[in-house]
Amino acid sequence: GAAWLDDGTLIDADTARILAGNTAGWERIFIRPESGTIEAVDHYRPTTPQRRAVMARDMTCRIPGCEVPGRRCDIDHGHDYARGGPTRLDNLEALCPAHHQMKHQAGWTVTQAADGVVVFTTPTGHVVTDEPISRVFFHETPHAARAERQQIARDHEAKDRRVYARDRQEIHDAGLWGPVSRSLPHVCGRRCEDQDAGVDPDEFLEMLTDGRIADPQADIWMLC
Repeated sequence: GAAWLDDGTLIDADTARILAGNTAGWERIFIRPESGTIEAVDHYRPTTPQRRAVMARDMTCRIPGCEVPGRRCDIDHGHDYARGGPTRLDNLEALCPAHHQMKHQAGWTVTQAADGVVVFTTPTGHVVTDEPISRVFFHETPHAARAERQQIARDHEAKDRRVYARDRQEIHDAGLWGPVSRSLPHVCGRRCEDQDAGVDPDEFLEMLTDGRIADPQADIWMLC
């Protein structure tokens, strides 16, 4: 019914047929439906998304022990393109120029197993396996950032409760538990003789956790 040009322009089917019939060649792009990832193309050079995917996965030259950064590497077809190897993520790996040359001229063979694992076979038949540095990268989303902040707040609250309970226990063990005042903490910042100036420990804990008390150790951790 309709077709789109690569700049997003919508054209009618007849115009699309004319353009397709007069083009020098076709280029098919194969996309993984569930993720939209470009898996393969019909030409030799990888697409920009494919190069980015290989760089993110490999990060350095894939020859074990070589630390040449991926940005300075070639994108190699494990199974040579000239011999039918596809331009597909599971047939592409990063090789520095020296190892790329070695692979082609010294008789090495390269295959990929699942999840980007590259298997090298040397001319003498020795097999070397290389795992990618990372298969998965994470980026922060607004929901994840909000959940992280909430978890941090909960952790701080739990820590404050544990510290408060520990200090009360230490005071009790030291014999400083006042028989009348019950060692009520004061919010006035000084030692008070009047027990009515104190606050209930549960109320004090609530003030501590909701931020109304900034520094209980330095300012108001006063007991009578």
